[in-house]
Amino acid sequence: WEEDKSDIDPSFSTAFIYNPHVSLSLEQQRERLPVFRNRNHILYLLEKFQTLVLVGETGCGKSTQVPQIGFKQRYKIPPKEKMVGPSSLFSKILLGCMFLLFLYFLYMDTSLYFRIQNYPIRREGDNTTLLESELFFSCEVSPLCDVTVKSIMLDHANHYLLSPLATLADTLFGIHQIEYITPNMISAFHVLVAVASAKCIASDSLVTRRVGVGLFELRSMLDDLDGHVARARKHIRGETSEIGSVGYFVDGLCDGLGTIALLVGCLVFLKNNPPRRGYLQLQTIIPQVLDVSKDSGAGVTYKGKVTSKKVVHKLSCFGAQVLLSSTAWNRYIALYQDLLERHSVTEQQAQCQIQAFRSSLMWTVAWLWRLFNPHALIHALLIAIFCDKVWELLRAVQYIGFIVLLCLICISEMHVLEVQAFIYKLLFLCLQYLLEAGWGDDGKIIGVTEPRRVAATTLAMRVAEEKGSLLGQTVGYSIRFDDSFDPVHTKIKYMTEGILLREMMADPLLRNYCVIMLDEVHERTLYTDIMMGLLKKILRKQKNLKLVVASATVDAEHLYNFFNNNTSKDTTKDTAVIMSVEGRLYPVDIHYVKEPMPDYVKGVVDTVTVIHEHEPSGDVLAFLTGQEEVDRAVSLLKEQIVDDNANLKLLILPMYGSLPNAEQLKVFRSTPRGLRKIVIATNIAETSVTIPGIVYVIDCGFVKLRWFNPETHTDSLVVVPVSQASADQRAGRAGRVRSGKAYRLYSEADFNALSAVTPPEMQRTELAMAMLQLKALGIDNVLRFNFPSPPPARNLHSALGLLYALGAIDYEGQLTKPLGINMAEFPLSSLYSKALLISGEFGCSAEILSIIAMLQVQNVFTKPSSGQNIVKARIAKRRFEVREGDLLTLLNVYVSYVKHGMSQDWCKKYFLNYKGLQRAQEIRIQMSQLLKRFNVPIISCEGDTEKVCRCITAGLFPNAAYLHYSGVYRTVRGDQELYIHPTSVLYTLEQPKWLLFCEILHTNRVYMKELTVVNPSWLEELASHFYEKVVDKDYSL
Repeated sequence: WEEDKSDIDPSFSTAFIYNPHVSLSLEQQRERLPVFRNRNHILYLLEKFQTLVLVGETGCGKSTQVPQIGFKQRYKIPPKEKMVGPSSLFSKILLGCMFLLFLYFLYMDTSLYFRIQNYPIRREGDNTTLLESELFFSCEVSPLCDVTVKSIMLDHANHYLLSPLATLADTLFGIHQIEYITPNMISAFHVLVAVASAKCIASDSLVTRRVGVGLFELRSMLDDLDGHVARARKHIRGETSEIGSVGYFVDGLCDGLGTIALLVGCLVFLKNNPPRRGYLQLQTIIPQVLDVSKDSGAGVTYKGKVTSKKVVHKLSCFGAQVLLSSTAWNRYIALYQDLLERHSVTEQQAQCQIQAFRSSLMWTVAWLWRLFNPHALIHALLIAIFCDKVWELLRAVQYIGFIVLLCLICISEMHVLEVQAFIYKLLFLCLQYLLEAGWGDDGKIIGVTEPRRVAATTLAMRVAEEKGSLLGQTVGYSIRFDDSFDPVHTKIKYMTEGILLREMMADPLLRNYCVIMLDEVHERTLYTDIMMGLLKKILRKQKNLKLVVASATVDAEHLYNFFNNNTSKDTTKDTAVIMSVEGRLYPVDIHYVKEPMPDYVKGVVDTVTVIHEHEPSGDVLAFLTGQEEVDRAVSLLKEQIVDDNANLKLLILPMYGSLPNAEQLKVFRSTPRGLRKIVIATNIAETSVTIPGIVYVIDCGFVKLRWFNPETHTDSLVVVPVSQASADQRAGRAGRVRSGKAYRLYSEADFNALSAVTPPEMQRTELAMAMLQLKALGIDNVLRFNFPSPPPARNLHSALGLLYALGAIDYEGQLTKPLGINMAEFPLSSLYSKALLISGEFGCSAEILSIIAMLQVQNVFTKPSSGQNIVKARIAKRRFEVREGDLLTLLNVYVSYVKHGMSQDWCKKYFLNYKGLQRAQEIRIQMSQLLKRFNVPIISCEGDTEKVCRCITAGLFPNAAYLHYSGVYRTVRGDQELYIHPTSVLYTLEQPKWLLFCEILHTNRVYMKELTVVNPSWLEELASHFYEKVVDKDYSL
């Protein structure tokens, strides 16, 4: 449908799913979404009410999760594992020290447990003064002061000894204040210390080996120091893991290298120094009987053979245990941090977080990881080396270590599921979604409508991936000129609103559906309002059909009143209900300008400059109204920005719907280190896509909307102020990954004066095609149709007048046969469908098919960024240009494309959009099938351009303009001044006297686009019912 046209052309678009938690499985990603905890509540409300108005922030999961269901499993936690530890004068002293250390650890564990129970945990703040008075030393050094998930899962030696020592060293020497000493530098240095330690451990001398143990403990303290320095520079208190950061991976790599060095040192030592008598030997003792007849002096001798294979095997087992422990330990730290330390939760969930964190079960799991995390295993090996018992330890843990770790992983996995369910449940224990609740078991479908084609396809792909099925089987989609679903097996079907409207023509009561979900209702597109009006009528007759109206920002009370069929005051009889789902936005600081900006494009450039010079790292997203403004801002930034920031360079990228696919991909890639990404975008970045890494948003305060003028009978794109709801949506883009800032290039008073929401498209666009669809559905009196937001009567009158002029309806307002009925079948503008259906009469249906198909593709000609290629592209375009105008030029492009075998190399040579031409060919094939169904012959005019222009005139005659004596064009209807758009092939030619246009664009002027030169006599001949030639004064006499 024309009104269903996407802001993002699907030929250029790619599914971009931003997932900041790449370490989590798909199921765990689903469970993180805010809608997840409300699943059964949704089912309950649908059981009780016929209509559910679902309001949720963009990104809360309503589009992908409502049609699905997960289930919660209950697990019993096995009893915790118990660990048994190991047993001259030096040995007794050593055992005594270890016993005192054990008592210290026991005391600290007990204090930590009561600290968690009786003191505010990190979410609520710290009582540092009270704690310092009890512990007699500073909170900066105390391991009990800042309680975090990672701190309670650290091994005892690191948490209670090495980490405080590292903090003390940093406090004494101020390491974190020395700029040239970075955490990664410290990590690299402790690898060198580990290598020196391994060399000592490989020695035959026990004293040297004990020195090596001391060196490795120094390495461990340095490992704690690099983390402390990194956190101190970011003003972060307590032990935390910054999952996914560069420092996180560098530290992990250095830890791994240090562990490998330690194991290599042990291997060298064990090969060179077999254990003492009384233990299993590293030598195989082979007796050899000698010939005693010889004077050899002995009868039997022994030969020793070192079994290196056995040494390598046991060390490999221990190394594998360390690797398994490290992987699992880091995974559960990430999961528990996300579950228990997430700040963007409700007050009820915050209380659940505190309760789960303070539970005995959480303490048990954390304490077990204290004993068996990779650092604890390494410290056990170091103690064995110090006590000269390495082989005994390796023998003891060779297999039992794997068993203990696997049991601990099972316990932790079940506990994570329990914590997830406990924190994010709401009202019901069993959380379910629609599909797995059995809504589609009776052969019916769960339908989800989207206002944009790209949203329907990408969401279908995402949900199919989550369900573990191929696209087109359990989950499918259907959009204009493209679909992927199985009528028998598909249970969840994503589609555009126009597709569902077309299905209503065959099944007015939608008997094939059990649930219909209208998504992104806050955009209030033309077909959204039509669908809501039709569904209200259907729900009265189809009591088993359920409706979910999902929106990010909308007047929920208005929709509730619209769908509620209860006319009494008894609220128990309501047929609709409102449910709100909180999103996962981080705080966003809003900044306004003091004085209005005369040039908001220049204001965007200046604001980007200020952010780059004074704000810390973080990507920038700036909103402008159209492609021309985006390209201008990008050029200004590249000219004016000077990279004075020594730490960050600029990566400036445009973003708009007609951008080539390769350029779109650049926007969604992760920002390389040392760069700051600046994205200059139209409003498609407001709700359609999510760009990762955005921290700063610049809102110009304007948007380009389609607006119908009943005075001039023209439907054009106009730049207007944004609504408050759109401004809030834009600002919210800065709070997706962390706290951000939004800069609005207008004053706070101007913001308060903005309209609350964007006017519905129903009230501001041309309605001819919508009226035609309603007529086809049997709505005879469209003037009295129950719209959620009724359109102006003048717009309805203009639409009906246009349909009558096109011959789609008769004098009584009924669809004509066959023209009107066939026009309603086409998912195109009524002007285009009229031209197609009559093209057979003019003998040029093949050419009109190609032209209409090409008009459905945005930007057939690509626009290079470099200067030399710009010239080459302009020369290449001239090869296709003709004096008849843009539509004939598009026809030349398509004919040449087919003539050259639809070659991608040919398209690249002449700067043509290959994917766009592919899409045009697909659309042409489907439209030709419709024409054949309507018995329209597919014939060619064999190069007779007059036939093509006459057919275009017969379809687009309402859009005629003439050259006024003042030098500007004026529309015949409405007398509106128009100018030829600079992208038109007629812009540089002599101005023709009469034109037909396809689109009007408002910027600093009112421009016509997609033009065709016509003869005025054709208008008299082909549209005599619409135009009449009048001579005001004959100057020839």
